[in-house]
Amino acid sequence: MAEYQGIVERQPNTGPRLPEPNRLSADRGWHWIMDAFRLVKPHFGVWFLLCLIFFIIMMVMSAVPAGSFVWMLLQPILGAGLMFACSELERGEEPEIAHLFIGFKHNPAQLALIGVIGFAVSIGIVLLAMLPLMLLGGTAVLAALANPQALAALGGSALLAVMLFLLVLLALLMPLTMAMWFATALVLFDRLQAWQAFKISYRGCLANLMPFLVFGLIGMVLCVVAAMPLGLGLFLLLPVLFATGYTSYRDVFGAEPL
Repeated sequence: MAEYQGIVERQPNTGPRLPEPNRLSADRGWHWIMDAFRLVKPHFGVWFLLCLIFFIIMMVMSAVPAGSFVWMLLQPILGAGLMFACSELERGEEPEIAHLFIGFKHNPAQLALIGVIGFAVSIGIVLLAMLPLMLLGGTAVLAALANPQALAALGGSALLAVMLFLLVLLALLMPLTMAMWFATALVLFDRLQAWQAFKISYRGCLANLMPFLVFGLIGMVLCVVAAMPLGLGLFLLLPVLFATGYTSYRDVFGAEPL
């Protein structure tokens, strides 16, 4: 396989203006995955270790009181470290474990603010999505959510309420995901404020719905295939998918590496 040659349509962001997203063809969604593979392949062992440490920190945070909120603060900071490691890979440098924590030195307040906003909006979305449950089924449906048999016994209105809950949840989480997808990279590489990064990330995703559709479909197929051999393939696939956050950012915004 040919060595990684970088992302197409690069445009250095030398001025104070806000970055503008490129509008790409649908096939770029597949190339994000291939570009990520070519990028991390030469130093896959270190890259895998970076992602493993990221997951370990996430699991530890989920097991301690108030850990979910702390993780929401840490996730964009550590995610910035993975982005920086990708940038170093593209520059021909070797990734280091210390790169994972580089976000604590590069605009950590705005990176943490991404997590705060995402956490607050997520709670609001869940509360809004719960309205159909309360209106159509009341507290009985909420109590039965953890018990499928009890939920079925409540009848069709309860099932309708759950379906509406899931639809509203999905409809509201999608814009949040779009706003957060590029936000970390935009704060790290373009030195944007968190609220600016959310807006521009959303615009970047909205302008490239077809590439993201292709990326999502292929990513799901790869996850299913990777999970077949006792899930062992996920150990190879997930680090590559982590790197697609960087390759998609580089493709959509055409920025130069640090």
